[in-house]
Amino acid sequence: MKPMLSSAALKGVAELTEQYGYCADSIASRADMDATALYRTDLMVSTRSFNNLLEEAAAVCEERFFGVKLARMQGVESLHPLLQSAIKINANAVGEVVNYLSKNLDLSSRQLSSSVVKDDTGITLCFEVRRVTTEGKVLHHSLIQATEHLMCHCCYILQQVLGNDWRPTHTQFRHADPGKRLALEKVFGANLYFNQDINAIRLSNEEYNHRLSAASNTGYSDAEDKSGIIESGIPAIRKVNRTIVKLINSGPCTLDKVADELDINRRTLQYRLRKNNTSYQALYDSSRFELARQYLLQSELTVVEIAERLNFSDSPGFCHFFKSRTGYSPKEYIEKVGGPL
Repeated sequence: MKPMLSSAALKGVAELTEQYGYCADSIASRADMDATALYRTDLMVSTRSFNNLLEEAAAVCEERFFGVKLARMQGVESLHPLLQSAIKINANAVGEVVNYLSKNLDLSSRQLSSSVVKDDTGITLCFEVRRVTTEGKVLHHSLIQATEHLMCHCCYILQQVLGNDWRPTHTQFRHADPGKRLALEKVFGANLYFNQDINAIRLSNEEYNHRLSAASNTGYSDAEDKSGIIESGIPAIRKVNRTIVKLINSGPCTLDKVADELDINRRTLQYRLRKNNTSYQALYDSSRFELARQYLLQSELTVVEIAERLNFSDSPGFCHFFKSRTGYSPKEYIEKVGGPL
C-alpha cells in the first residue's frame, strides 16, 4: 500500500505558486499528482507526489523557502487531525503536548516519525521525513522542503502553548546551510545549525516543564492514557526504524541496544520482525542507506564524515555498502542525482 496523506496538506499551494506568477496545475502534473487535489481537502495523495510537489514548486518559483512560507500561510488548521489534537489535550505541562505531538507524528503518515530525547539541560524533539516507497516517478530526491514544512508546523503548535513570541533554544537541520536564513529565523529564531546528525527543535527544561493554565486545558482529559494508546498503535517496524535513527548518532546501534530502548527482550524483538518478514540487520542497513542519501544530496559533509557518522569502520567500507545498493559510488551518485542545494 502506498503511503498517503490528506489533500488538506496542500491547502495554499495553488495560491502561493500563483503569487510567483506560475500555474499550480502544471506543477502538480509534473509532480505526478492530480491537480484536483490542490483545490479539495477530502482526497488522498501519495507522500511521494507531495514531496515532488513541494520541491518542484520551490524550483519553478525559485523560492528556496517555499515549504516554510506554505506552512506560515496554512497555519495549524491544515494539519492532520492527529497533530491538531496536540494543542487540544487537557495537558498540565508543555512536556505532555511535546510527547503527544511526537507520538502522533508516527501515526499521521508513514513518511514521518519523531522522538523525544531528554538530557540534563533540556529536551530535543527530533524529526524524520523519509522516502518510504520507490513506486511512481521520483521527480526530486531532496526532502528539504517537506522537512522544513513539517518543522515549521510543529514550532507553530508549540507556540500555541508557549506564546507566539516563543522560539526554540536552537534548531538543527541535517541539510546544508542555505545561506540566507531570514525566513527560517522568523520561525525558529537565530540559533540555527546545519549539517547536523538530526533534524530537531530544542527546548529548555524550564519550557518543557512549564505548567499550563486552566485556560489551555480545553480538550481531552486523559492525555497520558491516550499517549499509551497511540504508542501501541505504531507498527513494530516503524518503532524500530525510529529507534535506530535515534541511536545511530551516539555510536554503534546494535540489536540489544534497540531492544533495551523499546523495553523488550532481544528474542521478542527478533520474533516481531520475523512476523513482518524482515530482520534487524535489514532495517539497520535500510536506515543507514536512507541517511547516507540525505547526507550526500542535502548536506556538505564529506564521505569520510558520513561514514563516521553512520558507524562504518572506514570510508571504503561505506563506499562499498553504498555502491552495492545503488550501483554507484557516493561521488558518482552525487553527480548523477545532484549535490547539496
